[in-house]
Amino acid sequence: MRVWDTLAGLNAPVTAYEAPFGADVRLFAEALSRRGGFGLYIAKDERRAHVAAAVARYFRPDLDVSVFPAWDCLPYDRV
Repeated sequence: MRVWDTLAGLNAPVTAYEAPFGADVRLFAEALSRRGGFGLYIAKDERRAHVAAAVARYFRPDLDVSVFPAWDCLPYDRV
């Protein structure tokens, strides 16, 4: 049995500690795909958010993945 099968079977929120970047995204995507519903992955910065989205799309192309801008980014800001 794989780790994400175990995580997908849990009904409580799951927090993964000290997983390498990319592995945590795969665990998240696999478990979310099996559980169904919505999930929230919070990245350290915007670059990692885009990489995490690409990793999730690679392992689970059936998931709808959205990347939201940083909270301090103003709408229509050209920075």
